[in-house]
Amino acid sequence: LALLVGQHALRLSARRLSVHGLLMAGLSLAGAIALVSFTQGTAADGRAWPDTELAYRNWIVAGLVVIALFCAVAAIAARRARAGAAMVVMAFGGLIGTQLIMLGHQTVAQDKTARELAEAFRRALPADAPIFTVSTHDQSLPYYLRRPVTMVNYVDEFATGQRIEPGRNLPTEEAFAGLWRSLPAAGAYMRLETFQRWQAAGLPMRVIYRDPSRVGVIRPPS
Repeated sequence: LALLVGQHALRLSARRLSVHGLLMAGLSLAGAIALVSFTQGTAADGRAWPDTELAYRNWIVAGLVVIALFCAVAAIAARRARAGAAMVVMAFGGLIGTQLIMLGHQTVAQDKTARELAEAFRRALPADAPIFTVSTHDQSLPYYLRRPVTMVNYVDEFATGQRIEPGRNLPTEEAFAGLWRSLPAAGAYMRLETFQRWQAAGLPMRVIYRDPSRVGVIRPPS
């Protein structure tokens, strides 16, 4: 793809290359402005934007602004009939801006993996205590736990497996709550709103892990 783009760029006139640079600069700036506007106030579900997501937004905006600046410089160079320099500047702008956006993803890395959640369960629970994922699922949790979990009120891509082994999941949150109360020790992972709902219902839970959108709890001793 890069070779094809390069061949196409070589055939562009300086004027055409300048237009490309200005368009890229405009689109990048528009994207940065739109992202900042979109993340003002609250998210679509009414919750406040987590600090980690706002931090990542700043990295994305910085990357887009860098791309816009380099593309604007490239457009000026193309206007002055320096097409080769314009293409080099535009390429470096895309590289640096993209690297900034990718580097910024580290700000939300903790929210995208269950490693710390699994460590919290290991510290708080016996090795044979069941762990439930309630109305959600994180593919990395069983991997970091090194053992299976019991899904609650969650099907998605697991429909075939649940039909083959129906006893490996619980169909409703109510079934989970009944079993939870009867267990001497257990852990559960759920979204924040699910935790708040069951906390209000009086389900015995002790929080051992929490991030902006997820909660890990254990069954406290009776």
